[in-house]
Amino acid sequence: MKFLHTADWQIGMKAEFVGSAGERVRNERLSAGQRVVEAAESHGAEFILVAGDLFENNAVDRTLVQRTADILAQFPGPVYLIAGNHDPLVPGSVWDHPVWDSFDNLLAMTAEEPV
Repeated sequence: MKFLHTADWQIGMKAEFVGSAGERVRNERLSAGQRVVEAAESHGAEFILVAGDLFENNAVDRTLVQRTADILAQFPGPVYLIAGNHDPLVPGSVWDHPVWDSFDNLLAMTAEEPV
């Protein structure tokens, strides 16, 4: 079995500590996500596991949630998504966004059951 494990993208990070480069840092995080999907596909991964902190917090702009899902959905196999300490599974979280039900291959782990 071959899979790609990734975590800590922290999409939506303000990156204020880098001053005027903050916009570039935010955009690069999405570009890096695209490269993760491409790497998984080119190396023959059966699935991708995103193990927490995909988002900086649960207050990120919901258009970023959509853009991130659009990137991950490009992978032809399953993409398993686990909440983290930055984006915990709580009411009103990014994991409640309807986009996770829009793609058959995106599987947000929102229940305590084996997969």
